Order: sequence, then C-alpha cells, then structure tokens
Amino acid sequence: MDNRTQCPVCRAPNATHSGAGANTFEIHCPRCGRFQIQALAETQLMNSPPAFPPAHLLSGLCRNTWDILGERLLVTVDLFKSWAELDKVAKLAVPRDTDVAAKGDYLLRYLRRRSKTLAESVALTPNELAVGFCANKQELLFCLRYLAERGLIEDETAAPRGGKGPQAPQGGGLVYRLTPAGWAALDTASVQPAQPLAAVSLTLDKDADALWTQGLS
Repeated sequence: MDNRTQCPVCRAPNATHSGAGANTFEIHCPRCGRFQIQALAETQLMNSPPAFPPAHLLSGLCRNTWDILGERLLVTVDLFKSWAELDKVAKLAVPRDTDVAAKGDYLLRYLRRRSKTLAESVALTPNELAVGFCANKQELLFCLRYLAERGLIEDETAAPRGGKGPQAPQGGGLVYRLTPAGWAALDTASVQPAQPLAAVSLTLDKDADALWTQGLS
C-alpha cells in the first residue's frame, strides 16, 4: 500500500512510500527519484542522520541512478561508512563537493534529456537540485554559471526568446536551454571553451527561496 510521507534522504514532503520486500521500502520522491531503502537505514536517516554522505550527494546519486540508468539504488547503512563504500555501490560517478565540472556535466546532460528540439528551453525547479548534486539554489546557480561562461547554455529565465518556451515556474524557478556549442559538445563528448553567452544573476527572491531550501539546506 502506498502512502505519502517525508523523503528520508532529502526531507522533501509528499514522497510515496511502499513496501518492497523484507525490511525494505521503495520511495518515489520528486527530487530523489525512485530508490529503495532498508528499514535500518531509513530509521537512521530520519532519527539520527549520519555525517556521511552529505544528503545532497546521496539525493543526487538516487536521482541520477533512476533518471540515467532506470535503476533503483538500494540505500543501506553501509553507504554511510565511507567514500569507498559509496563508490563501490554507485554505478555512476559521485562528484565530490567542489567538483564543479562533474556537477555541470550532469546538469548539461539533463538539459539534453529534457530537450525535444534544438532550441527548446527547460524549466528547473527545486527538484532539480539533485540532478546536479547541488546542496542549494546558490550552488545550482554557480554550476549553471560555469556552463554559461563556457558558452554551453544560456539563461532564458527572464524572457524566453520570441515569447516561446516555458515561463519560469512559480517559486523562483529557472529556465535554461542548450546553445549550439552545448549541443555540439554533447555530440562530440569534447567540451571546447567559448566566450560567455549568458550570465546568471545571484539576486535571490527571499519568498521564493523557501522552496529551494526546504529539505536539504
């Protein structure tokens, strides 16, 4: 039986919680995607969160394992021990906290997966923090700026060109799209430096930021 509860990883509300076997549950979280978790690990995350791994990195691993591989990561207490244990289980590379290039690459590939046409704009909500293994909106903007300064993406948040494309979602959402250089970089798997095509504003709306800081921050 499904029921709605708080996600044990990112603490976002409205996650679906259901049984998946002996002492194992399946979680469907808008931010973390679909993953499985052992009862002991869930209890520890909810009652006495471990120092490792940082919640946003575990959230990112769950989300990208589901989005990219279509597989459900099984979260156990072993993952809370060390980088070695986490890397042993992970089927994707887990960026270290300051690895802006790796986080940017995950974001770039997410924009590609969401783009049906070359010029399509993609809306980013607080749920997409996990896509880039980002702890908060400021870090997400930093990683997006890294991509923009290399000419791989451009900011469409303020005014999508020609009035087309998604408007910025309510709650301070963002809208970006791949540039021609971004598409070419993904096609060739070789990112070439380019002149900046966009700048990211770091001026944040305090009222809207509540949605971004809820849970992980």
